Amino acid sequence: MNIDRYFNRLNVAGQQAADRLSFLELLQMRHVQTISFENLDIMEKQTLSMQFGDLERKIIERSRGGVCYELNGLFRHLLCHLEYDARLAAATTYIGDRWNPYEDTHMMILAHVDNQSYVVEVGLGGNSPSKPVPLNGKEVRDVDGVYRVVREEDMYYLQKNENQDWNNLYRFRMDEKQTEDFVPWCDFVQTSPESPFNKKRFISRVTQQGRVTLSGDSLTKVENGVKDKRVLQADEIAEALKRWFYLDERQ
Repeated sequence: MNIDRYFNRLNVAGQQAADRLSFLELLQMRHVQTISFENLDIMEKQTLSMQFGDLERKIIERSRGGVCYELNGLFRHLLCHLEYDARLAAATTYIGDRWNPYEDTHMMILAHVDNQSYVVEVGLGGNSPSKPVPLNGKEVRDVDGVYRVVREEDMYYLQKNENQDWNNLYRFRMDEKQTEDFVPWCDFVQTSPESPFNKKRFISRVTQQGRVTLSGDSLTKVENGVKDKRVLQADEIAEALKRWFYLDERQ
């Protein structure tokens, strides 16, 4: 791994933190603020790869984003390179008003730091927390809401509180997974008629004040709890990709 280029991509080169958890928080915050969740390759019918070398070339060298298998996959490589105890797990997402009928399709990261386990998430699109969320139920305040993990027997639930309501984002167990376990689901999100990721462009990034999301031709910005949404004209899309997501359609 070219650690210097990764750190430059995250704008953390030369920065230090007081302890391991603080540095993990910095890395996660910069990751979700700098590297967008995006499905542009899927929309262009370019096959995704979860191989480390391909991920490094796409996300670090070409300054692209990706979906959970790419973003969480590469970030977990970084954490392991930095000697964090980080492993992959599988989650079932909550979509709209119901659980995804396809179980364990989302790739997530669990990290163990200073005798505590955390959800470390950089690939959840418009709902990625910018800080690790502990599994002990402690609430974590973020730019546009509060996150927590609650437990029911052997199942854990990542939840977000917006407007006084706790909403499920996904559920998971502690079972460790390998990259290979997600290959069928990575293929599914690219090619299946039932996949929501191959219907229209979707790009989302955390900002210091909130979030910005481009869904189809609709741009939504949330700043300090205030939402602004407008439809872009065709000639505005490329400029929006550069301005808000640091992307170029030609990359």
